[in-house]
Amino acid sequence: MLGSTRRASLSRLMVAVFVALLSAMLILAGIIVGLQSFGFLIQNSVWITQAAEMLNPILFTLSGIFGIWTLLLAYVSGWKTAD
Repeated sequence: MLGSTRRASLSRLMVAVFVALLSAMLILAGIIVGLQSFGFLIQNSVWITQAAEMLNPILFTLSGIFGIWTLLLAYVSGWKTAD
């Protein structure tokens, strides 16, 4: 019984981290789009490219961590490829 309790606790923690990573990715993507939209409105191409150059590495890193975390969460939750 202790094993299932630990697994449930681990699963809850992993879901919370999953939600935090997903939220961070969406917020950061929204910031990038907002900054680029502002650059478009003021017709400043440098602003558009610098917004992406500055924030894309962070977003790509978060996306990679999110993908790996999702795979681990699926494994801990008992997901099978046939599902």
